[in-house]
Amino acid sequence: ATKVLDGQLNDPTNGATWCVEMALAHADIIANLDPSMGPPQEGTMWRINFSRVEKKGDINWTWQPQRVWNPELNCVAGFVNMHLPDAWGYLIFGDEDGNSSVEKDKTWPARLAGMNLYYAQHFFKSKGDGKFAKSLAELDGLVCPDILEPFEIELQTKCDSVFTVRVRDSVHNVEVHVNSDRGTVACKIGTNDIWQLK
Repeated sequence: ATKVLDGQLNDPTNGATWCVEMALAHADIIANLDPSMGPPQEGTMWRINFSRVEKKGDINWTWQPQRVWNPELNCVAGFVNMHLPDAWGYLIFGDEDGNSSVEKDKTWPARLAGMNLYYAQHFFKSKGDGKFAKSLAELDGLVCPDILEPFEIELQTKCDSVFTVRVRDSVHNVEVHVNSDRGTVACKIGTNDIWQLK
């Protein structure tokens, strides 16, 4: 449902402020997921994004700013790209009244570090000889030291064209792996309890 909050729709002199309420059927959303996951329970967090595109893609509105690490600018920057799951917002499932006792995403700090390295690696490859860096030292100046500093990080590059970054967060007891095609998994340190992340 759409509700006009202020102004008038289709008035070029004074636009409108409006909101949209959506209902998404859980059966449709989870139809392609592992059946053992079942429907989301109270406290479950999903990463999700919504977008409104205008003027053939020249204007893109999202509910969550699309901000990721930009190695060229050496800062976090905005991108018009709905396909950056590390920039999506969180959808938190609550009870009938909308209340939830969910904790913060403990994997997020390590995933942020992993994605920092992911973007740095792809920039390095695009500006060099078409190969990924083989060491963290080669990425100096393309990563944010403040983001990486709290973690134990290992970079493995194979055949110059595939890499995996392992980020170990001993504070949250989490280990995150990000590979060259953006595949991301996390697990508790010392276990095989893998969480597939997108």
